[in-house]
Amino acid sequence: MKMRRFERKLTSILIISIALIVIANTINNVIAEENFKILIKVVDGKGEPIKDAKIYIYRITAQKTLSFYQKLTLEYGSKEIILPKGSYTIYAKADKPETPTLDYIIGYRNLDVYEDTELTITLIEAAEIRIYGECLDARSDSKGRINVYSVPSLKEIEINGTKILDAFGEGVGYIALEIESNLIPVPANIYVNVITEVSYSAGAGRYIYTKKYNLTGKPIKLNAGERLIIELQSVSLSESIIEVREALSKAVMNIEKAELDGFYLSIYKSKIPYIEGLIINGEIALKAKKYDECYSNLREAILAIENINSGISQLYAEATGSAILIVILLASTSTIIGLTIFDKEVYSIIASATSYMILTYIFKLLYPGINALNQNTLHMYMVISYIAVTAIIILPNHLKEKEGVSLISLISSIASIAKRNLKRRKLRSTLTIISIMIIVGGFIALTSVSTSEGLIISSGIAGNEPEGIIVYRKVDELKYSKFSAISEGMIEAYSINLKSNEYSFKLESQAKLSPLEIAINPYTPQKLSIYGAIAFTNPSDPIMGEILKMLNGRLPSKSGEIALTMEAARILNVNIGGKIILINSGKTMTVTGILNNEFKSIVDYDDRTLTPGKLVMITGGEEVRIELMDCEPSEIVIVSAEDAKIFTLLPARLYVKITDGEEVIALSKRIALSGDYTVKAITSGKVYIMQYKSYMDIRGVEAMLTLAISISNVGIVMLASVYERRNEVTILSAIGLNPSHITTIFAFEATIMGLIAGGLGYMIGLSFYKLSQILNLTIEVYPKISLNWAIATIIVAGVTAILGSIPALKSSIIVTPSKLMKWKADYKPEGHEKPWEFMIPVRVSEQEVESMIEYTMRKLRETPGVERLRREENWNIKFSYRIGQGTIGSSGSINHIKIYVEEGEVKVKLMVQPYGENIEKHAYEVARLIREIMIRWRSGI
Repeated sequence: MKMRRFERKLTSILIISIALIVIANTINNVIAEENFKILIKVVDGKGEPIKDAKIYIYRITAQKTLSFYQKLTLEYGSKEIILPKGSYTIYAKADKPETPTLDYIIGYRNLDVYEDTELTITLIEAAEIRIYGECLDARSDSKGRINVYSVPSLKEIEINGTKILDAFGEGVGYIALEIESNLIPVPANIYVNVITEVSYSAGAGRYIYTKKYNLTGKPIKLNAGERLIIELQSVSLSESIIEVREALSKAVMNIEKAELDGFYLSIYKSKIPYIEGLIINGEIALKAKKYDECYSNLREAILAIENINSGISQLYAEATGSAILIVILLASTSTIIGLTIFDKEVYSIIASATSYMILTYIFKLLYPGINALNQNTLHMYMVISYIAVTAIIILPNHLKEKEGVSLISLISSIASIAKRNLKRRKLRSTLTIISIMIIVGGFIALTSVSTSEGLIISSGIAGNEPEGIIVYRKVDELKYSKFSAISEGMIEAYSINLKSNEYSFKLESQAKLSPLEIAINPYTPQKLSIYGAIAFTNPSDPIMGEILKMLNGRLPSKSGEIALTMEAARILNVNIGGKIILINSGKTMTVTGILNNEFKSIVDYDDRTLTPGKLVMITGGEEVRIELMDCEPSEIVIVSAEDAKIFTLLPARLYVKITDGEEVIALSKRIALSGDYTVKAITSGKVYIMQYKSYMDIRGVEAMLTLAISISNVGIVMLASVYERRNEVTILSAIGLNPSHITTIFAFEATIMGLIAGGLGYMIGLSFYKLSQILNLTIEVYPKISLNWAIATIIVAGVTAILGSIPALKSSIIVTPSKLMKWKADYKPEGHEKPWEFMIPVRVSEQEVESMIEYTMRKLRETPGVERLRREENWNIKFSYRIGQGTIGSSGSINHIKIYVEEGEVKVKLMVQPYGENIEKHAYEVARLIREIMIRWRSGI
């Protein structure tokens, strides 16, 4: 019972609470919607009512923003209105229709409505400022976006409580006062200045920056009814010229500072006059009001300045990052010098240390940017590098006799042979190293290959291209598309609509694996897959003339019309005027024209045929690949621009008709300098192709030819020693070295000469830079201070030495074929019944076999221990050979030399049947004898 009473009381309390809340909300709404009478008057400076004045009432929200509430016209200059309680901003404007300019300023007052009241807005006489054109800044690749126009001096002015509107333009979108975005009304006979805030994009839109311009320069005073016209290009480009000049001055200061730090920058200094010329041309164009030409010159200038600054920054980074590694290179060069000059280790270390100190001292004098480096760190790395390199090169000599280091021993031995060869030919080796040093020094000082970027312009005689501008994108790197779409926004971005009334986009479909649409004839079962479609936004596009030559009927001009090829019309069994249905979109299309199948061969002004592409999946075996192909004639349609969305067509090419030749060139350069497009400018019978892109900047081609001649001279010097080197190869082969060993010796010789000549030549090249600065010479090359260039000098030196050694390398192959690389028994029997077999590595033709047999027979007769020598038919020689006859440990053998042809190549096989003591040693001794005889025959000794 108590529980029920409690529940009833609780229910009563809840009902009463809800009722109270509803009553409270109702009271609040009534209070909130309480209305008051407001008498609004709009008067002039003399207090007289202004007829037909317009007022715009904005309510101030709780978030302190303006929300449009009401617009009224005051026919007699005043009107009583009803407004709910709240806060408002009320704007007023007025104009006499018979005058050409705005007659009154725009005024406003804030009003808190909580009772009936009267509000008077006073409008004084006005002048107007009209803004035309676009804001251009050299640092931006597109025109600026106007955020707001403001008149700061009006903020503090009130006329009988009325404030004057001081912000205008599209950026003030929250106040819709129905005034043109380029109109700025200002009070007459009051000094004002106009500021605009502009947003620019740079780096292909990657970042945004804002600038402010004082459009009037200094405060101005206008009479009532007066109009001032301001061109944004004139103001923005004037300031841009000042900024580009300041940027050029900073770049010159950067060059001078870098030269004080030791960098050689003639290549960058040589660009300064060209940049100054661009700025001067921009100033001339600005005075002539050729704004596109002015902007193009300034844009090219600022890009060149940025390239100079980035190039200098890169040099500092390379100097800091590469100096330590170049020191290691110099340590290697010094160590090689010491080891080459002296055989004794102590003398070698002293000589290498001395040469290292000399080289590092020269390096510190000559290396560009040395002053930018931390000297203590540099000295520490100099010491560590020398100790490490010396230890690496000398340590193998101490490990030679230890087990498990056979490879090190082999390399050490070969290096020793190479070093002795160089020392034995001191004069020739020295002259060769000097020649290579000169080559390397010339390569460093007189040549350069670098990646640069800039505006590339090529010209030629115009063909069938129409006068004007053609814009498209290059597709060199596209694998699955025939074109890269351009932006339709470029019309606005470059104000093309203000410079030409006639422009046209070619719209084209991108290549796809599946059809864009399936077309069917509603009256027959035929259907057709459509893979490609094109359209034009303007029926006067010049390429239309070529298309019309191959067309029966007419091209589509509105939505729902389509042109087919003859093959497509045949498949669908449809004629002009017939209907087809697009299955995917469900749209019915009327055939307005039928094209000759050959229309696909028409070449458009972007140097591509009108044929769209498609993707085809090709299967073959386990590999499946996708390839880009041209659509077949039956798969292509032409539609109107209104139906472009059905086929997902994108802008592939833009044509702009401009007949003023100077404007054609200027606007083309402006578009090309954005870096996004390739532009053709056609004027006066010539076509100019413009593109801003990266390119290989190769300097010193003449010096390269001279260096090539020097390399040839080194080759001639080495060629003179061919006979001597052939004898040497013969001896090396006879003592058991195979061709890979011999080649390695020559490679070590080239490496030694390359390291010595490369390191010293690099120093010579750096000295050219310093000498050029002292003598005020200009060598326009990019300084080679990075590790990559240091390594390149070693490569150049090594390649030069190897090229010179090619005759000797060929000698090793002539004597000993490369296919027979190993000097060991080809067959080693386990017992004594079968003979040992050796393939003798000698190169011989069938015509030379008789000569080789006669030579071998003669030499064997002269050899002690050879008995029962005889020649048998089919190129066979047999003999017996005894060593140590009549003494303990004597051995002998019965031997057979078999010469035969296999797979077109003459083979020489030696079969040895040894007996007595040390049969393995005897077998190898016989093989050594025959090998030496045949190699001597081959070498002509």
